[in-house]
Amino acid sequence: AVRKLTPKPSKKHLNRKVNVGNMQLSPLTTLTFLAGSVTVSASVDCLVAEQGCIQEQSCMAIYRLLEYCAAEEAVAPLRADARLECLEAQNSLQRYRPLQVCKCQRGSRREEHCLKVYWTVRFAGGFDCLKAAQDCGLYEKCGSLRSEYVVACTKRATVSDNSCNRQKCHKALRRFLERVPEEYSFALLFCPCSDTLCGERRRKTIVPSCSYEENVRGEERAGKPNCLSLQNYCSKDELCRSRFADFQHNCQPSPLSASGCMRERRTMCLKAYAGLIGTIMTPNYVSNSSTEVSQWCTCEGSGNEWQGCQRILQMFTNNICLREYDVIRLGREGSTAQFYSFLSKGKKLIPEILLPSLSLLSTPLIVA
Repeated sequence: AVRKLTPKPSKKHLNRKVNVGNMQLSPLTTLTFLAGSVTVSASVDCLVAEQGCIQEQSCMAIYRLLEYCAAEEAVAPLRADARLECLEAQNSLQRYRPLQVCKCQRGSRREEHCLKVYWTVRFAGGFDCLKAAQDCGLYEKCGSLRSEYVVACTKRATVSDNSCNRQKCHKALRRFLERVPEEYSFALLFCPCSDTLCGERRRKTIVPSCSYEENVRGEERAGKPNCLSLQNYCSKDELCRSRFADFQHNCQPSPLSASGCMRERRTMCLKAYAGLIGTIMTPNYVSNSSTEVSQWCTCEGSGNEWQGCQRILQMFTNNICLREYDVIRLGREGSTAQFYSFLSKGKKLIPEILLPSLSLLSTPLIVA
C-alpha cells in the first residue's frame, strides 16, 4: 500500500507572503495562477506549494497519482502504459507553477518531507535509462544480443562454484557493442541518472559482478588487483593493448585545449571508453553519478611505483575528458526532459555528448 502524505504546514509557512509584481500574495493564492501568466519573484517552500495543491481538487488528483508513480517506481520499473500515464500526469502538473519552482530549507525540521515533495513532481529523473532499456528490447538485434551477454555473464563456469566465465562474458559484451547501433548501445551505457536506483540499474548494465569485478569464489569476492598488474596483463593481450592505446589517444587531457582534452571531437573519447568494455581493462561506474568511473584495481602495495600506478587509475577517476564527454546534460525543452542530442552521420545516429549539468532544473533545490 502506498503511504499518503498528510502535510500540515506551520502558521509561519501559511502566513508567509510572496511578492508578485507590486502585490503581496499568500503562497496559496499564487497557486491559482498558471505558469507564464505571472512571475513568482520569491521562493516558495515545497511544503507550502504542496499544501496549496491539495486544496485544489484538480491539482490534488494529479499530485496523488505522481505520489503513487514515485512509490511504485522505487520498487520496480513501471510498465510502458503505466509510465506513460505517469509522464502525462507530470506534464499536466507543469501549470502549477509553485510546485515547479519551490525549494527546501536546509536543516529545517521537515526537510525530508520537503525533498520528497520536490522529487515527486520531478518523477521522470531516471526516465531515459528505462526508456533506453525498453527501446533496446523492442529492437530485435539489441534485445537478443543483450540477452546473450547477460546469460554469458551470469552463468556459472562450473556447478561446484559461483564464479562466472569472464572470457565468454567479455566476448559477448564486445559482440553486443560491435553489432548494435550506437544509438541503442550508447543510450544504455551513458543514460543520465539523478537518483540512486537509476544509477544502480545503469551500473549493472554490463553485469559488473563478472565483467568488471574479480570472479566470485564461493561466497568470497576476490580483492582488487594492482593497477600496474592489470595494465601488464592488458599489454600481453593484443585486443586490450590496442583498445587501451586508443583510449589513451582519444581521452588524453591537455591544458592547451579549450575543452581540456587534446582531441576536440566529442564522440571519439566516448567510443574509446566503450571500446574498453569487454577487455581485461573494462571500466564501469562506481556510483550513481555520471562522472564517477574507475577500473577495478588499486594502488595498494605499489611501493616505489605508486606514482605510475596512480597515473593509470586517474586516467579514469580523474580524467577531465571523461567528466566532460562521458556525461549527457540534463536539460528541458518545454515540459519534456531532453537528455540526448543526436548528430546525423549518414544513416547512423551518434549521440553528441554535452557538458554536464548538476540539476534537471535551473532553480536550486535547497536554499541556505
